Amino acid sequence: MRYLPTKPSLDEIWKTIEEYGIDRESLEKTAPDDELIFKIYTALKAINEKEQELQQMTC
Repeated sequence: MRYLPTKPSLDEIWKTIEEYGIDRESLEKTAPDDELIFKIYTALKAINEKEQELQQMTC
């Protein structure tokens, strides 16, 4: 059986976005749709993974 990753909850997505210093209230004022929020989240996760890879290479 193959493992299928679960989609993160909206709360988890916002937590990640806010961890990068993006203010939720300010972003919500631009009326982003769920797709845009998920794209921002995905980009931030990719940055985090790349940073972790680079840290492991330098240790």
